Amino acid sequence: MWTQDVRYAIRILRRSPGFAATAILTLAVSIGANAAIWSAVKGILVAPLPYPDPDRLVRLFEEASTTPHFPFAPADFRDYRAELRTFDGIAAYGRSDLQLGDAQPPEQLRGMRVSAGFFTLVGHPPALGRDVEQGDEVQGAADVVILSHTLWMRRFQGDPAAVGSTVRLSGRPFRVVGVLPKGFQHDGGTYQTYGHGEPVDVWWPLAVPREEHPRHRFSHYYNVVGRVRRDASRAAMEEDLRQAGASAATRYPAPPSPWQPRAVPLKDEIVGTAGSTLGVLAGAALAVLMLACVNVAGLMLGRAVVRSREISVRAALGATLWAVAANSSDVDQRNYTLAEDYGRIMIGSADPNAIVLLSGDDSNGLAAYLQRVKGHTGTQDQA
Repeated sequence: MWTQDVRYAIRILRRSPGFAATAILTLAVSIGANAAIWSAVKGILVAPLPYPDPDRLVRLFEEASTTPHFPFAPADFRDYRAELRTFDGIAAYGRSDLQLGDAQPPEQLRGMRVSAGFFTLVGHPPALGRDVEQGDEVQGAADVVILSHTLWMRRFQGDPAAVGSTVRLSGRPFRVVGVLPKGFQHDGGTYQTYGHGEPVDVWWPLAVPREEHPRHRFSHYYNVVGRVRRDASRAAMEEDLRQAGASAATRYPAPPSPWQPRAVPLKDEIVGTAGSTLGVLAGAALAVLMLACVNVAGLMLGRAVVRSREISVRAALGATLWAVAANSSDVDQRNYTLAEDYGRIMIGSADPNAIVLLSGDDSNGLAAYLQRVKGHTGTQDQA
């Protein structure tokens, strides 16, 4: 039975603690490394982004011949938002920290400024209150703020009445208009922003210029994310971007405009070069695991060679091939114990060779002799 195999395996390991420790440590290190690497592969490359319909989310850039993947200029973002037809919407954002001034003690808050509809666009509208609206973007509008779920629980004890209240941030009064759902993750960016999944405490409106001014075309500092319409093909989206870019270029202060729009799937932008790096690490981890298995197999083969005489005796006593391979035998099940066989040799046989075999420690000869004894016994039983 399998319990006998387990007990026998434990006895063998106790006899060779060095071998057992080496085999277990080798396999443990290699399996642990593979578990860690493949957990990262699953979390980054396989698992979808934590947004509804993540494949429809793209990050938008403006590119010139010498400046790829550049942030948007504020006025360009305003024009693209008004003219794009293959997008459900686009939103801009950038980092801007605040200090919770009336807290005891004061706390530096990780802040982001976002344009209207940012949270609805990525699929996580506020759990309480409302999203940022276009009226909030206007320069000089009343300051409003949306709290992260973590900050709401830590500083406001999860009180729903916090929505609508006024808090003092960096010396200015802000009206709380919303609280984000638990677990919301920032989508990251490439310019003055927190990375994907990094914690952010407060979100407040990003000022989007309404007037035309050269500085709003020359300065590029808007990270932009967009959600493509379900019925829009890749070709239609790129043509829509091209037309919107051509329209924005006509308003460039010093034509011709060097900037062209480009859309990159959000997951590709977040993963970046980590995808190829993780692929290499995963391959290396698998190679290490295979080498570890080969090394342990070599150690076990060496052990089997050392125990070849013991295995021969076990086979002679009636152990099946499977039982021998499992380092056990079914002798106990058949009641063929060594004591019984030795008793048959010493008492049931007058063959002097038995004395020679036992005193000479000739295990191979003992195996052959036991086979003869068992065969002879079986013949007598049949008679």
